[in-house]
Formats: sequence, C-alpha cells, structure tokens
Amino acid sequence: MKQEDLKRLFDHIEPDDESRQRMLKNIFNYDYRKQKERISFVKRFSYKVAAPVLILALVVTGSIVAYKLTTKDALGGNLTGRGQESAEERITDGDMAGTDLLGRSPEDSVAIIKNQFQIGDRHYILLSEDMKKEYAFPASISEGDIGEKIATITTTVDSDLLGCEVYEYLPAGCEAVVAVKIDNEYKLFKFFSFESYINNEDEDAATYLKLYGINSAEDISKIQFIGHSEDAKLENRMDLIGEITDNKEITEFYNYYSVLKDSSK
Repeated sequence: MKQEDLKRLFDHIEPDDESRQRMLKNIFNYDYRKQKERISFVKRFSYKVAAPVLILALVVTGSIVAYKLTTKDALGGNLTGRGQESAEERITDGDMAGTDLLGRSPEDSVAIIKNQFQIGDRHYILLSEDMKKEYAFPASISEGDIGEKIATITTTVDSDLLGCEVYEYLPAGCEAVVAVKIDNEYKLFKFFSFESYINNEDEDAATYLKLYGINSAEDISKIQFIGHSEDAKLENRMDLIGEITDNKEITEFYNYYSVLKDSSK
C-alpha cells in the first residue's frame, strides 16, 4: 500500500460512541488519580523536609525565590536582599499598595512608570516608608546621612529623575539603599534587580552579597524566606515562610551560598 493510501485511510478513521465514552472515562479517572496523588503528597510533606527544600531552591534558582538577608552592623535593622522581587509588589511614594511598580493605581487605564532608574547593571526602585521603618532608618534624612556621590542618573523611565544625583546613604552601610537628591531633598531608593536578571542571566553570589555589605557570615543576623501569597498582598504584609537565626546554620548557609558562580556563563 502506498503512503498516500495509508494517509487517506487514517484520515477517515473516527471513534464510535463506545470508544468516545471509554476515552472520556479514562480522562476523568486520570484526573481523579492525579488529585489523590497531590493530596497524598501534601499529607506526607513535613516541615522538616521543607526547610532543606527551600534552601536548595534558594541556592539553585537565586532570583526565583525571594529571601531576606538581615545584616547586623551595617543597618541597625533589617535589609531585604532579593534576587528579584515580585513584580506584583506595590510601591508608591512611601506607602504600600497605592500603586504598582509601573506607577498604576487601580482606576488608571494608562500606566505611568515612576520612581525607577538604573546605574550600571543595577536597577533601583523607591524605598517605601514601611520598609524604611523596618530597616530602622532615621525618620528624616540629614546631610550627615549622605556620603560620597555615586552617579548621576542618565538611564531612567521617569523623566523627573533624569539628571538627579545619587549618593551613598551612610545608615545603610552599603549601596543596596541609596539617596537621590530631588529638588534639594533626598529620597531613598533600594536595589531592585541586576540587569542580568532581567535578561534571564545570573550573577556570582559574591556580587550580590557585596552589594549588601555582606563580607562574611558574621554580617548576617538572620535569613528569612519570603513567599508571595494572595492573602499577604491583600493584607499588605510580608508572607514569611521560614527563618534561620542560629549562627551555626547561618554560617553553613553562607559557606554554601557565597561561593556560587554565575550559572548562566
């Protein structure tokens, strides 16, 4: 039989009613079995297993899992370090949930991108008042809090920031939080992402740690694992999944994490 004849034969094959019912039954049974497997897996899953799994996911994926490294001396409070934060986190001029990262409020139909800029390979966004309090930064910014000039903003989607000067913010003790001089006043911005992350690439872990002023395990007081649940977003709170505070465990984590190299090369 020729190839054309075989093709023509298969084109005319159709299942009868009994075959259709049997296939439909198999589909339903398959979904039911998969549902039972998922329920069974949840019942077997324990917190003792969850901790190493979370750490493994953090080490392997980097920017996929959001987490927080809290420094001891440089900040006097908590500083959130995230490979790449959720794009759904809403930030306005110091108040959470008023607008999203594109500057949109719920009633807006056109997105106005505000309060973002780029220095070299680093992207920054506005630091909210809630996070400012969490980091225990001073309520107001004085000239004594301002260090050396870092750069002048030349790459930004916010025309109001173009040409503004970026300075070290001394209470932070690192360049993960910087001060931007706008109309003779200073506003704080925090590191959001490396350009490489946006391009679906990676960075050495040491590059990330250096940005936050973390040079050894002694610079970390705790490690927090943060999720992005719908409830947390609606309640405007942090979704804390787990926390490491034991110095030995922090050191063990640091020794594994700090030597990781750029996996995209």
